[in-house]
Amino acid sequence: MTSTVDAHIERHRDGGLRLEGTARIGSPAVEEVLRDMPGDGLSYGDINRGRFDLLDVSPKPLVMSIDFDAGLDVAVAQYMSFVRGPVREWFAKRSTFPALLQSAREPTIAPWETNPDPTLLRGTVVLCVLDGRVEDAAALMRWYLQRDQFHRWDSLEYACAFDDAMRKRFTGYDAARSNQP
Repeated sequence: MTSTVDAHIERHRDGGLRLEGTARIGSPAVEEVLRDMPGDGLSYGDINRGRFDLLDVSPKPLVMSIDFDAGLDVAVAQYMSFVRGPVREWFAKRSTFPALLQSAREPTIAPWETNPDPTLLRGTVVLCVLDGRVEDAAALMRWYLQRDQFHRWDSLEYACAFDDAMRKRFTGYDAARSNQP
């Protein structure tokens, strides 16, 4: 897995600047597997990503609007302070398999969503399988398929199609899923 922090600086039409940040974890190996899986729109290569203002950390930063170019140094200092603190905590919650498996079961942090992020869940399943943790992957997928509700990007039909594709591609995963009640 790789951890990445993006900074987005853009000029406003009124002449000011805007500074936003995004934290991402990804894996080229996971991206390669997801590329061939069903569920269009869920295979961008990131296992998890979050804009700074939507991360599951406290305090939550606001998008930094800078009225004059001279304020850029202050905004960059605030941005880096956030990277060293809350963003580091966000990465820590996804830096080990137990932490990642737990995060994949939690609701997304978007205020309008109470279901797990299907991109994080699928990426975690694939990453576990690629690391030989097929029992963890199978248990996570079994839990997910037993849910009554899904994220607005997902459905039981899409999740089952993903599970079926994983079972066909990875015999160890198929065996682990077959051994579950």
